[in-house]
Amino acid sequence: DGVSLEKRAPDLPSDRPESWASCEDPSGGTPGRTNSVYIPPTRTTATVHLSRKLFSPSQGEAVVITCRFPEAVTLSVRLFNSAGKPVRVLFEGEVSSGEKALPWDGRSEGGEILSPGLYILLVEAQGHAGTYREKQTLYLK
Repeated sequence: DGVSLEKRAPDLPSDRPESWASCEDPSGGTPGRTNSVYIPPTRTTATVHLSRKLFSPSQGEAVVITCRFPEAVTLSVRLFNSAGKPVRVLFEGEVSSGEKALPWDGRSEGGEILSPGLYILLVEAQGHAGTYREKQTLYLK
């Protein structure tokens, strides 16, 4: 309808629907200006981004899980199978920079490639601004 799609903030992941909204400016677009739906960063903004949600470890593929927080946090990143059984602790500890990139090759704690299927990634972080918790799904083929 002649209205541009605008990103809410430049540092938000582009592959997440909540990062985008229809322009609210009467002109329908804001080229060269701040987007009309811009949300300034706050201390509580945190993001978890997956480089891919579907991958094949048996073909040598991997995923990179990038966690970004506005402050230093104590971070826990764990993986569960579709039945809720823990299969891997990807990270447990302090993140002083507020950002952590974790590559994962689809292997369990014991080193074997996990079976194809749905897996649940649980990211939990504790900092001065409070507690952050997010679940995302991954599919191994």
